[in-house]
Amino acid sequence: MKDPLELALEHGRQLFVYHATQRHGSLNFYFALATALLGGFAALFTADKIWALAVPAAPLLATGLCVVAVTVMQFFIRLDLRNAFLVDADKKLLSRAEEELFKVFAANEVKLIENSDRWGDEHRDHKYSFVVEKILKVFQAAALVAMVASWGYWTWVQTHPAGDTVKVEISRHK
Repeated sequence: MKDPLELALEHGRQLFVYHATQRHGSLNFYFALATALLGGFAALFTADKIWALAVPAAPLLATGLCVVAVTVMQFFIRLDLRNAFLVDADKKLLSRAEEELFKVFAANEVKLIENSDRWGDEHRDHKYSFVVEKILKVFQAAALVAMVASWGYWTWVQTHPAGDTVKVEISRHK
C-alpha cells in the first residue's frame, strides 16, 4: 500500500494536469465563439437593405446579438475564473504534499517533483491569471459599442435617405 502522502501527491498532480488542460483547451473555444459573435455584428452591418427598413430591425437584431454576446462572455469569464481557482487549489495541494514528503525523506536523496513543477511562494505570481478575463471583457465592450453604433447608424440612414439618381446625358452639338 502506498504512503498517504504519495497518494496525495499523485492525486494532486492528476488534478492539476486535468484542470490546467481543461482551462487551456477551453481558450480556443472561448475566442472562436467570441470572434463568431463579432463576425455576426460585421455581417449585420454589411446587410444594406435591412438598414433602410422603416422598422428598426437591424438595431433590434444587433441589440439581441449584443445581449447574447455579453451574457456568453460573462459565463466564459466566470468559468475561466473557476478553472483558475481549481488550478491554484491543485498547486497548493501539490505544494503541501511535496513539503510533507520532503520532511520525511531527505531532499537530496529523493527528488519528487521537478523544479518547474514546484509551486513555492516565489512562483505564485498572479499577474497573468486574469488575462482571459480582460480579453473577454474587451469582446463584451466591442459588442456594446457595436450595439450603440447600430442604433446610431440606423437613425442616420432614416434621416438621410439616399436620393434618387439623376441621369445626365451629355450630347455634343454640332
